[in-house]
Amino acid sequence: MNELFANWLHSGNKGLLRLVLPRETYLFLRAEKHPGFDYLYCQRQYSSDGLRRKDAFQYAGLYCAADGLIYDADYALTHMDDADKTLPARSYEALRRQLQQDVRAMIEQRVNNDRGNLTVHELTDEKFLCALDAYRKYYAARDVRQRYLETGKLDSDGFHCRYVPEGWTEDSFLSYIADPLAYAEQEAERYWSENQEAMYLQFLEQDARDAEQAAIAENPQNPVHIVRQIMAVMNSSGAKTVNVTVRKEGKELTFKTETGDLRRDCTGGYSHWHMIAADRRRFFECFGRNAEYRPEEILRITYGRSVLYEANG
Repeated sequence: MNELFANWLHSGNKGLLRLVLPRETYLFLRAEKHPGFDYLYCQRQYSSDGLRRKDAFQYAGLYCAADGLIYDADYALTHMDDADKTLPARSYEALRRQLQQDVRAMIEQRVNNDRGNLTVHELTDEKFLCALDAYRKYYAARDVRQRYLETGKLDSDGFHCRYVPEGWTEDSFLSYIADPLAYAEQEAERYWSENQEAMYLQFLEQDARDAEQAAIAENPQNPVHIVRQIMAVMNSSGAKTVNVTVRKEGKELTFKTETGDLRRDCTGGYSHWHMIAADRRRFFECFGRNAEYRPEEILRITYGRSVLYEANG
């Protein structure tokens, strides 16, 4: 940090600071928000003419006298010559992320992945009952499928706190800067007291996922296993097009297709639109214009002379 600027900050001087640097001239003002906290404002110039009556002062950051540090620094401070390299770690968003991380850790430690540590053991709020019903019907299978395809895991992922800092006012932001630990503990206590049913709902959602995971693990014929194998071999291959052989409706057909669909979850079936035109016409002739091919109908996928995937292979 520029020495002249640092001395001005630490001195508490309320007067104007004129800071002439090689590329720009900075004019700084400060205004007390609360005792020990000053808002900083800056006017930037490409000449050294001094204060200009029609040039606006823009918010530049927040100075905390207790630790002598600047928080929530704006462009003028982060891009000036000799800028403090630690400023990004004290940005508004960085502090918000840190608070979220700390509060979540406190709640997760208190829950300890055990619903018995909560103070409620059933859902009574209608909105949570409806949310659980919807999750079981529409989202549990989707979430398990997505996690399995991305990670290969079919186990419980445990309790994860969903706290998000909300409603950060000017004063609460300053309170956090003044004592991060005390503020995080206060937020954790508030979340704990206000979200017991919401956290219990998370355990019931995990029960729904566990049931879906067990169904996949116990059924080796579930097409999701095939989709995962195909995604794995295709994402490790640099092929842009491959030859796919399918057996569908008692007929066998080989066609060339782009690999985009094969690299991700088809959810049900693969589209014919990525086939080369001549092979798409043959596909239509065999199976109809609205047909698609499903993972379990794929016999093999080849690239040149290499077999990338073979059913039951």
